[in-house]
Amino acid sequence: MLYVERDPDGKIVSISKSKTPAATEIKPAVDDEVIEFLDTVQDPADPRALLTLTDAGLVRAFEDLINVLVDKKVIRFTDLPPAVQKKVAARQKIRQKLSGTSLMVNDIL
Repeated sequence: MLYVERDPDGKIVSISKSKTPAATEIKPAVDDEVIEFLDTVQDPADPRALLTLTDAGLVRAFEDLINVLVDKKVIRFTDLPPAVQKKVAARQKIRQKLSGTSLMVNDIL
């Protein structure tokens, strides 16, 4: 998540990874306004910063995509390269610990 600062007209004037006195509104990294703001900034480092900021969201999207494809039996989990299997399995274990339960969506349905 990002924190944005707006001008009196409501336009984003700055973006921060942490909350500041001026930047209190929370926005996702993949947001049309955020991308539009970064497109207008002339600093060539910003496109790289945007890639870095959106990496976590993209990783989660890939995790969800893998889960959907496996659940719908389009692919088998074992079809994935072993290195990918290990990474996905490790992240699933972490998510289970964070959620405080070992129940999966399939267990509920």
